[in-house]
Amino acid sequence: MMISRTLLAGSLIAVGVMSAATSASAAVSDINGLFPLLRAPFNAYPSSNLVLTDNFASTGTVIFDETNFGIPDAGAPNGFNRHNAFFSSNGGTTPHDFVNQEGFSVSFDLNLDAVNDSPRKEAGIFTSSILTGSGFFIVSTNNNAVPQVPGVPDGEIATFSSYFPFTSNVIDDGALEYGAVPYTPGTNVNIKMVYRPGVGSDATADLVKPASLEFIVDGITSGVIALGNLENGIDDGTRLGLYLQSDVPFVDAATEAVTAAFTNVSIATLLDGDLNADGFVGIEDLNIVLSNWNQAQVPEVSVIDDIRADPSNDNFVGIEDLNLILGNWNAGTPPPPGSVVPEPAGLAVLSLGGLAMLRRRA
Repeated sequence: MMISRTLLAGSLIAVGVMSAATSASAAVSDINGLFPLLRAPFNAYPSSNLVLTDNFASTGTVIFDETNFGIPDAGAPNGFNRHNAFFSSNGGTTPHDFVNQEGFSVSFDLNLDAVNDSPRKEAGIFTSSILTGSGFFIVSTNNNAVPQVPGVPDGEIATFSSYFPFTSNVIDDGALEYGAVPYTPGTNVNIKMVYRPGVGSDATADLVKPASLEFIVDGITSGVIALGNLENGIDDGTRLGLYLQSDVPFVDAATEAVTAAFTNVSIATLLDGDLNADGFVGIEDLNIVLSNWNQAQVPEVSVIDDIRADPSNDNFVGIEDLNLILGNWNAGTPPPPGSVVPEPAGLAVLSLGGLAMLRRRA
């Protein structure tokens, strides 16, 4: 598994170079299409039957379907075929350039299916940057770490490479993530990634607040993971895309078939006050602030337990953060019918009553 991951991480820098046409400055909210980059950087089976269904703009559906891989390229260094679709803000003319200071979330349902689960097929989301390389959040048909048992699913859900932390639901790295349940090929899994920008940079020794990533699988979160790279998050010009990669030995080439179906694909900027990135500013965001009330980010003294709780970025969880939540109360997509949402005025009273019960922590 580590061999294939090393190949991926190095090769996707090339993808960033190949797709380096500059797009006009645009926000995440302007994303309206996909820029396909197929058969790159791996194309061991150039005569395969590949169909890309791109209904991202209309229905949020993107499907990679590849069959009848045929005769391999004698000069190919491996048995991989790789296909990508970068998010675009100009209708698919060029990839969208993400920037360090704009937070976003991307989510989708993914169904990865293959005639042969082994060798490994994988699909998911990745970042691509000439400066920082590529990071991956993937679903795979098998994990390559342990011998496969016929009839027993051992598909992996993992993050790795670049400044992405390593997480895995099936490899014991000390904390089995996402419920520690192997992925079953041919089934739907909900994937969500949240990027929250920081303040300052390690590169200039003015780091105030670390940028972070959060990975969520079927509602189970990795937790908010602070990034430790010099850029303090993504670097300007980073590209983000969906992909499918298949490892297909010659013996299986004629009968192999692989499909990665991405449905309900959604990407959006983070709302001010939407601390849990669910697209709505409400009681759960308020609770994040209250649960960390009076905590301060002071070197060698104390650390805020949850870095989301300080949206004002003043290194203290207090009234400024509370006001930011209340000032944007009910913004975004409301919760399902039947949910009770307090009004801001009444909520402020409840909040202050709750604050009085909280102990001050230096």
